[in-house]
Amino acid sequence: MLTKGALAAATLIVSCCVAASAMCAATPPVGSDWITKDVCADSSNRPAAADPYYGCPAGTTQRDIAEGEELPYINHDQPGPNGDHPNGYQRRDAYPVTDLSSNPLVVNEFDFDYFQPYFTFEAGDGDGYDLYSIHNGWVSATQTRDGGGYSQTFYGSGCTPYNGWVFFPTSILSTLSPGTSGSTTMAIMDDYWERNGQSWPGVCNVFSNFNRNTITSWEFKPQFAFGGINGAPIKYIDTIVSSHGYSNDPSFVTSGHIETFYFTKLYGVTRWEAWYPTQQNRPPQGVVTCNGSSTTVYQGILMTRVDCRDWSATQVIAPAVHPVWPVPDLNLLSNFHFSGSLSPWKTTGSAITAAVATSTTQADRHVFYLSLGCRGACQPGQMIYQDIPISKVKSGTLYDYAIAAVSHGAAGGTLAVSLNQVDSTGRILDERSFVMTVPTAVTTVGGSMTDAVSVYRAETFTGDTKPPISLKPGAKSLRFGIEPQSMITFDIVDAWVMPRASVP
Repeated sequence: MLTKGALAAATLIVSCCVAASAMCAATPPVGSDWITKDVCADSSNRPAAADPYYGCPAGTTQRDIAEGEELPYINHDQPGPNGDHPNGYQRRDAYPVTDLSSNPLVVNEFDFDYFQPYFTFEAGDGDGYDLYSIHNGWVSATQTRDGGGYSQTFYGSGCTPYNGWVFFPTSILSTLSPGTSGSTTMAIMDDYWERNGQSWPGVCNVFSNFNRNTITSWEFKPQFAFGGINGAPIKYIDTIVSSHGYSNDPSFVTSGHIETFYFTKLYGVTRWEAWYPTQQNRPPQGVVTCNGSSTTVYQGILMTRVDCRDWSATQVIAPAVHPVWPVPDLNLLSNFHFSGSLSPWKTTGSAITAAVATSTTQADRHVFYLSLGCRGACQPGQMIYQDIPISKVKSGTLYDYAIAAVSHGAAGGTLAVSLNQVDSTGRILDERSFVMTVPTAVTTVGGSMTDAVSVYRAETFTGDTKPPISLKPGAKSLRFGIEPQSMITFDIVDAWVMPRASVP
């Protein structure tokens, strides 16, 4: 269930850390334990197959999961009714990463299993992530990716990519008690950069339309009862509850809503709710996914809970490396989304046809992608590629590489994807590659999805895993290449080369 099989993401080991559990990572800031899941670590400091809620096994100690470590258990939402989906419909695991500027972040993966098992990224089913950070004493969301808004960046005052969508201040953590609560108003601008036809991370300047009326409130609730749906256990865990989206504007009751997040030191974000003013007449959930009342009063307004997920349910597994997940902050490739131009991408040979395209479909109008094919005949070694300078490669780091693509038209095809060490003349010193089968459609909740409806939702994200390699003398760059092997046109939505933190 937990292997990606043909969709396994590619991993390139550049060199080994000096210790098996080396943490090549930024120092976690104060408060990171509230947004990162815990594990039980054995005497060798490796995660053990256990859910720490029930107490760590003898000989192990509880701590935050470290960067690059294997997952010894997964967090998922509550089981479905009548025995359906006993391991829930969505996996959400929270683990730390370090971005390319050495800033610590926490990835919260959204991983649905409607048509593909967990550990398989499927944009068409809404797979994605929330990205959290801690800056200047605030925990905030910096970015998100989902099936509705695609990729987004949340900007704060001064166009910082943080402290716009804030959750709570870290100053409350040293004195938490049942009476701990507060609220704040922060300027926020949400840029749907992918749907706006922009390059990552989006556009923010003095002319940007910031919302300065959105209120965030927080409250500490000890021993909150999570879970308990369809046979899942009830777990009593201390939590910080943060609600975002309320405004004193009169239009809130007719068009506004709030989102509520429950943070625990045990699992990170453990529950999420969407609440709408009851007078909007939005129906509550048809299938109950969380315990508690579906109505409440917030700021004097009667509210109805219309959606909820509770990720306190867990499945203990043999420790497994978390899947490759497309997070832009980790991507070594420039212009990975082919936003408006091909620079700095290059092509080899005369058979390759490569051009930037823009979607014109209603679902994802303005989304950029690469239209790639061959003229005459596809010839070995002819590709579109980008060189990553060796100076950007860090010793002791694993590198994942993958692409997201869909075949255009009636027939599928294959692509070769490579990550080679090359010298100053382009001579290959070491080669790592895989062949990707690219279908014309994927299956989603809404049915079969092709690029005629949405190039974004029709994409397949895939790769391969290769054994460790070491850097070769004379290597000047890692060359990431995409080589068509079928006489069709491929839509390449984006490409990825991303570091991990340690050798598993």
